Amino acid sequence: MTEAIHTADLDSGNLYDAVIVGASPTSLFEAMALELEGKSVLVVEAADRLGGAWTTRELPGIGVVECGTHYLIDLPNVYSFMDQIPRIELLPVEPMPRYVLPRRVMGRRTGDFRSRWAGKVSPRLSPGAPKIRALRNLVSPYYRYARDALGLDGRRRSPLRYIDGGTPALVRALNDLVSGRRFKVALNQRIEEVRVSSSERLVYCKLGARIVAAKELVIPGSAHVKNVFIDNKKTDLPGDIVPSVQLHMIVSSAPEQKISFVQFSGSAYANLASDLTATCVPPLAGAGHRILSAYVRNDVPHDTATAQAILEELKTAGLLESGAALVNAYWSRFDLPQRSLEELDQIGEIGKGLFRTLYAHSFSIAISENASRWLPALRSAFAGTETGGASEEELIRS
Repeated sequence: MTEAIHTADLDSGNLYDAVIVGASPTSLFEAMALELEGKSVLVVEAADRLGGAWTTRELPGIGVVECGTHYLIDLPNVYSFMDQIPRIELLPVEPMPRYVLPRRVMGRRTGDFRSRWAGKVSPRLSPGAPKIRALRNLVSPYYRYARDALGLDGRRRSPLRYIDGGTPALVRALNDLVSGRRFKVALNQRIEEVRVSSSERLVYCKLGARIVAAKELVIPGSAHVKNVFIDNKKTDLPGDIVPSVQLHMIVSSAPEQKISFVQFSGSAYANLASDLTATCVPPLAGAGHRILSAYVRNDVPHDTATAQAILEELKTAGLLESGAALVNAYWSRFDLPQRSLEELDQIGEIGKGLFRTLYAHSFSIAISENASRWLPALRSAFAGTETGGASEEELIRS
């Protein structure tokens, strides 16, 4: 992108109030809110579909399956917000998600996942350098488990929920949301370069041969944004780009679903694991067969031995039948940007007030913190369509 480009060089159709990176649910809800404020918006998505990280994978000879378990947490406004989207039904997650400790505490290896999330303790998917956060992530599960086991917690805990129909159902709903809106969505497009002109108060974005300008660039926390220039100075945005490895396993002799979602604390092999059997299309063949997935640490071999070790950890924790056996393993890898709240604030400062960030590591937290802005736009999108019927004030209070 040449440094000589100014607004006079652009067609009027390439000037926007806001450009949003990625077409995740968070990005699309934000686009709707900006549109309701009367602003022109362009959403740029590198993939050929809406949904962002809500995606599926085709396993050869098996079928299409979710890439992971997407669940919703009972934070303020989350369930009531999702209930306003037509054709979206929330169901309780069963069995209740667990976290797995590396050793027994009070005779048990697992605890209620909700007690850990009560303190918003969510470790990064990469061990990283030792930090206070890492120490907190190590100690917190034991502390919360002991409080829970001794009845000292005292918090009301509602079941976690998931979207009936999973990713395909949500993507269909997102397509309904976008249909007929004034804001634009550019699929199969990647922002190759970003240039901030503080003197013009504009951000220029290069999309292939096309250049667009905006009064602000909205960057979700999990978005890839490369080749950033602030007043012609090359600048790297803060945040870790974590190489994430996902493993799908076909397992035999496991007729009973013992897990929905588990998070490991201190595992040498995996961070997360889930049972995706119910999401497979067509249904998985073979009596007693299941599809399990895991997010695997990047510093271990990605081979059959590691897959076997993860199954053994689940067996030891009582979350998989002792006779279950690995039939096949499918590996995939992708880079996952992860940014803390402090790093998101730094991005806003780096952008000279022309970058705005959205917290996107947790869909539930994003909804809870933005419901007051997003709800009017959501209700406007489905005006005249049957929804849950609660008023905006009731929803925001719930």
